Amino acid sequence: MISSLIHKVLFCLRSVIRSFGSRWRTSPLTALLIFCVLSLVLKENYPFSNFPMYTNPSPESSYFSITDGEGNDLPIARLTGVTCPKVGKIFKKKAAESQKKQRVKPAVLSAEVTQAIGAEIFQYLRESALALRTDLPAKLQLRHTRIAYEDGRIRETPQILAQE
Repeated sequence: MISSLIHKVLFCLRSVIRSFGSRWRTSPLTALLIFCVLSLVLKENYPFSNFPMYTNPSPESSYFSITDGEGNDLPIARLTGVTCPKVGKIFKKKAAESQKKQRVKPAVLSAEVTQAIGAEIFQYLRESALALRTDLPAKLQLRHTRIAYEDGRIRETPQILAQE
């Protein structure tokens, strides 16, 4: 399969070289063509990629946010220097570590474990806020919001994962 792909690519390269004559060496299209060929042959080897994340977008997405005790969103990046996407990465990493330790399936974390992960994140945010000399509300919530396209409408479903 790869050899037939290489033969097709070489055939295309010869065709392009013939059509450009001697100008092919200085053409920006030559560099683009070489990059495209390398990307297809090398697949997922940085900086070459076939970009699979754009080929089949998911109908669902989600994001994490930090709210006060009343559920109002907080400008957490300004207050702590930690962005909400980073909070999500921290949560996912700690959840994966807990799943490995407990040997459970990915979507099966107990409420207690989720609350404990949230408490660690809250502590980290409070330490970050202290370093910036900013104040956080007394009560914090870690919220995970799922976004889905269903029945021709966009639906957001928030879920409180942890709270103080």
